Amino acid sequence: MLHLSTRWSFSSIRKLALSSIEPPTPHDRLLLARAYSVDDWVVPALSALCERMAPLTLSEAQQMNIEDVVLVSTVREHIRGRTIQVGAAEIPLRVEAEQLVALGHRIPSSSSRESEDVAGAWHSRTRLEKAEAEARAKAQEAMRQRLAAEAKAEEARNKAKEDAENRAKAEEEVKAKETTDREARAKAAKEVKVIADAEAKATAEKAEQEADTRAVTAKAESAVVEETKKEKGRKRARRKAESCRQGRKACR
Repeated sequence: MLHLSTRWSFSSIRKLALSSIEPPTPHDRLLLARAYSVDDWVVPALSALCERMAPLTLSEAQQMNIEDVVLVSTVREHIRGRTIQVGAAEIPLRVEAEQLVALGHRIPSSSSRESEDVAGAWHSRTRLEKAEAEARAKAQEAMRQRLAAEAKAEEARNKAKEDAENRAKAEEEVKAKETTDREARAKAAKEVKVIADAEAKATAEKAEQEADTRAVTAKAESAVVEETKKEKGRKRARRKAESCRQGRKACR
């Protein structure tokens, strides 16, 4: 992100990227500062390289600019050789002085009045830079807090939206289930009615058949009774006729 924002001059994204980067070592910070023109990192990184106990390694020196290698070596040599008496807080000033020398500027002797003025100016500049760094840190912290608040608000909005969608989905599922249940009940009732109608029709047809059977049976029985009566009448007539024939023969 830092590479692309620097390449395309996206200053806000570049600031955000720089605020989120924390190089693990002063050497890494210096390399990033030189690669992406982060001027605020240069002096602190060079100062840290001068203050640390271990000297530059071959690998570190090969990755650095030759000017930075010479500057760090010079300041470290002066500190270790006791040719200058400086505290840890003044090392950044010495680094800046060596940078000015490298650029061809004349740095006055520390024994002159002018040197004291320059040292005072460097101290003032250091305090100003420190104040600016603190202001930038506060601004970055405010930016991080604002972004965190916006992210939290966005998360809350997304959660509320998700909850609303889940509730709507649950309501739709309930409505769909109720509709399905109504349709199932209606279908079951229809099937029950069809079965009941079929049973009623079958019962009616059976009753009609039984009635027809009884009617046919009764008619047949009536016919049999009538035929029986006729047969009895015919028999009586035959007996009577036979009696009459016999009576006539006796009379003769």
